[in-house]
This record gives sequence, structure tokens and C-alpha cells, in this order.
Amino acid sequence: YRLIRDLLWKYEQTARPRIDSSHVVNVLVRFSLQQIYDLDEKRQILTISGWLTAEWTDEYLVWDPQTYGNMTSIVLSPRKIWTPKMAIGNTATKMFQDWKHFLITVRHNGQCRWQPGGNFAFTCALDMNYYPFDEQSCTMELETWHYTADMVNLTNSMGVFGMETYLKHGEWAIEATEVKRKFRVYSYYESEAFPEVFFTIRMRRKYTFYFMYIMLPCIMLSFVLLLMFLLPAESGEKISLGVSILVSFSVFLLIVAEKVPDTSDAVPIMGKSIFLMYFMMATSLSVMSSTMIVKFHYGGMAKRPPKWLRVGAFNVIATALCLQHAKEFNRRHEKCRHLADGECKEKTTNGDVMPQSDSMTAALSRTLSLEYMAPASCNPKCSLRGSDFLNAEWKKISEVLDRLFFWLFFLFLLIPLASLVSFINRSKVETI
Repeated sequence: YRLIRDLLWKYEQTARPRIDSSHVVNVLVRFSLQQIYDLDEKRQILTISGWLTAEWTDEYLVWDPQTYGNMTSIVLSPRKIWTPKMAIGNTATKMFQDWKHFLITVRHNGQCRWQPGGNFAFTCALDMNYYPFDEQSCTMELETWHYTADMVNLTNSMGVFGMETYLKHGEWAIEATEVKRKFRVYSYYESEAFPEVFFTIRMRRKYTFYFMYIMLPCIMLSFVLLLMFLLPAESGEKISLGVSILVSFSVFLLIVAEKVPDTSDAVPIMGKSIFLMYFMMATSLSVMSSTMIVKFHYGGMAKRPPKWLRVGAFNVIATALCLQHAKEFNRRHEKCRHLADGECKEKTTNGDVMPQSDSMTAALSRTLSLEYMAPASCNPKCSLRGSDFLNAEWKKISEVLDRLFFWLFFLFLLIPLASLVSFINRSKVETI
């Protein structure tokens, strides 16, 4: 008690602890990180827990230990002695933290050691382009609010964070930490510089949760989408399946939208074409394709398919995809048409059409099904249910297009998978 009374008897708390006022007060600071508490992507605020360590020399708090019973250190309240008025420049709460409850250890040679701690919340500009494979760099700016560099020299004692008591976070992995000292000159104090210490933490998001519960279901849904082109049109479920998948992607998009900041400057990859929007676009296109295929299946435009469509479907697409049944259908159909056209052109001298034997008609019916017979051009006996043939031709074209769109969308869906693999490999970096 006598020592504290003697030290504080004429002590002025607001005066810098220098007998010669022209001398600068050197304040060494370091930060010990205990935990990454939270990163609020919507508000762009990082909250960490830990404590600052500030050390300086107070020339007014010096005593001879032998005079005071060999006492070499005491503990004083920051309310009673001078402290560097440190503030977090980019704080998300209040500028000056409530550090008055953290006591200061003072040694007999005037060395002061102050370790205020708690939660530190500060703003952080986030780059959400590669979410959830993103890497963020956030900086806490510590400054002396009332003192210029020639009065208080705020500097760092270490180039990195103290990680002795760090508790690993479930979502974020620390890649590196850095501490730098800088000077800031304000426009209204151009002749004076204010010292600042920047505590920077670089961290990478652990994507396992997002991959398992958002991205993997999207990938699985996208391949279920291919079943649309394997379902027969008669089932009546092609369009409803596509619409159901589109609704599912919309739900996942809402989940992602709740996590990312409301900004148009950077849209995350999972909301861009590579993932959700890409899959939604593929689903929309597949629904439109299936709608066209269903229309073709049920008779198209009530007339024979145009020549360019027949040539493209039976000669080009069927050949490229090795659809032998479609090529065989087209070959038999053309043969039938040639037979029918030849029959109708065989006329007698009086203009009558030469009759065709019933046995030939029966044989042709067995070779080509009733649906595959070509319509006659002039004699009803040359035709076997021509309208049924038209439907069969449209159905066969729809089958060919179904197979074409299946492979096109399969290749279309491989693109985001390749991008996903590259992002995963990019994220495999050693972290803390």
C-alpha cells in the first residue's frame, strides 16, 4: 500500500510517462489469437477472440525494491496510470474497447505490461467469387487515437500472431498471419503521422460441409435430369420430372443466397454458371427439349416431317450415335415408298391402275408393319393406314432426338464437374 501511495501521490494519468517530454514513448504490441469466433458474410464482419499484449516504460513508476521490502512488481488499475489510448480503427462495434478491467503489471524499473482481451469484431471486405472455395484476408487496424508518431511509437514486437492457445475452427483454416506497422496521414493533419499496427489473418474455408449438403445433391440432381431423355414419352412424366428438378435447384439457390453478401460486385461460383445457375440453365433447356420431343412423339405437325429433319435424324444423328434401328426403319420405309410409287404409276392403256395381288399386299404387310407403310399417292390399295405411318415416323424421330439430347446434356454436365475438381485441387493447401 505504501509503495502504491508513493508512486501515485503526484502522478498525472493524462501525461505521457516521460520526464523529458521530447522523448517518444515506445509501445510494443502483439496479438495472441485464441479462436476465430465468427465470420458474418452478410454483414462482412469478422469476430475473433484473443488478447493484446502492450509493453512500455513508465519513467514515473520506478522504485528501489530494497526500500519496499524487495517488492519488484505490483499490479495497478489502468484507471490510475497512463495507458496508450489504443483503438481499433475498423471496429464493427465501438471504437474504444472496455479494457479498464484488465490490470497492468508494473515492475520496479518502470516496465509496464498490459494484456486486455476479449472478442474483437472488425469489418472485412470479403471476396465471394470462389465461395465456398474462397480464401479471405482480414485485417484488424490498431492505432493510437490521440498520439502522433513523435509522441507514441506504436510498433509490433512480432511479425505474426501468437498461436500458443489457438483453438481450431470448424469452418475456417488459417493459412498465415502477419503483423505490420504503418503510418497514416489524414488530410486534416497533413504534417503529422499516426502509427498503426495491422494484424492480418489469411484463412481458407473448409468446403466439406458445402460439398456434402449443397454441391453433391446438385450434382446428383443434374444426373437425374438425364433420365428425362430415357423416359418414354408415353409415360407422361418427362416434363414433370424436369420441372421438379428445376424447383429443387431453386431451393438450393435460396440457401446460398442467405449466406453471401447482398452485392452485385461479386457473385459466388456456386451461384454462377458453373454450379447452380449452370444446372438451372441445363434443366430449363432440357425441359424445352423434352417438350419438343413430346410434341414430335404425338404426331408432330400432322404432316410428314420435313426432308431436312428426316435426313438429319436418320442419316446424320442415327449414324453418329449408332442407332441401327432408326437407320433400318428409314431404309425399309424408303423401300416401301418406292414400291408404292411404282405401283401407282403402272397404268393400262385406258388409264386404269393395274391391280396388285392380295398376296403381294399381305407379304408387304408382314415385312413392314402396318404403321410403317407409306401413304399411297393415287391408289388406296397401295396404302396401309397412312396416318399411322406418319405417327410412327414422328415417333422414330423423337426417339433419335431423345438419344441425341441425352449425350449432349451428359457432356454439358461434365463441364462443372471438371471445374469442381480444379477448385478442390486448388483448395488443398496446408493450413493451421
